[in-house]
Amino acid sequence: MIEHFLSLGRLDCLEDLVLMSRSVFGCDREHMYHQWVTAEAKNPAKIEEIWMEMQDEGHAPGKDLKTLIAKALKSGGRPLPFSTEDLNMEEKPAAPQATKQDNKKSAKPEEEKSAKTQEEKSAKPQEEKSAKTQEEKSAKADEKAKSQKQGSGKVEKLNSLIDENKTSEAVDFIIKKKQYHKGLLRKLIRIMVANKEWANLKKLEEKTPRGKWIGLRLDAVVRDEKYLNDGNLFYETIKEADITNKHKAKLNSSTTKNIFLKNPELLEKFEDLASREGNLAAN
Repeated sequence: MIEHFLSLGRLDCLEDLVLMSRSVFGCDREHMYHQWVTAEAKNPAKIEEIWMEMQDEGHAPGKDLKTLIAKALKSGGRPLPFSTEDLNMEEKPAAPQATKQDNKKSAKPEEEKSAKTQEEKSAKPQEEKSAKTQEEKSAKADEKAKSQKQGSGKVEKLNSLIDENKTSEAVDFIIKKKQYHKGLLRKLIRIMVANKEWANLKKLEEKTPRGKWIGLRLDAVVRDEKYLNDGNLFYETIKEADITNKHKAKLNSSTTKNIFLKNPELLEKFEDLASREGNLAAN
């Protein structure tokens, strides 16, 4: 299926496939992310988003995949989110190929003459076909590059607004330009939750198409950021939930670890809660 999407140039379908299959048991996530990164290698903004998806999922990329990501980000002038000391960042030289001249040296005179005649017969139509194919490829490449450049300009503008802490303008820009870049949305939400900008957050959620909001799992992003900024909220949510609904507050291991690192006093409270619940169950 991946090869089919790639042959059609449907990278949007490839992205949907990778994201929707994250909970499928036995799914080769390394292979799927490898294919996705390879397909988007010339789009560093997208590579950053893919990296965040892997972090959100809790997938630890292998050495080859990390190398691909690092090279793509480096070529786009983007900062690297991890160390490359154990990665091979040098381009491998192309393997030498036998040239036509080498083959001619070993050919018999009769074979040379026959091959030359055949080449002359097929050269013209082949050249015309090749030129036409090259023109079509060039036109598609120009169109794709133009589209990526326009998209990249919008992404850079949005990123600049967020970095300057112009959250209201950033929200309006997202709504007007329909720039639903998950990485930047996460970044913006993190700032708004930390600053308790609930009006801006509510506006962003209301104006974002519901399907897009759910598809990007932004509800979970908002929840996680609230828990990270208010450990007691996380504790009270777990405490008040009945035993059948405690899974609703389930976080990935990375987020849970960060909550306890930021709020170390919670550890003792949760140990006490677990002890009390254990005693109630025993009675």
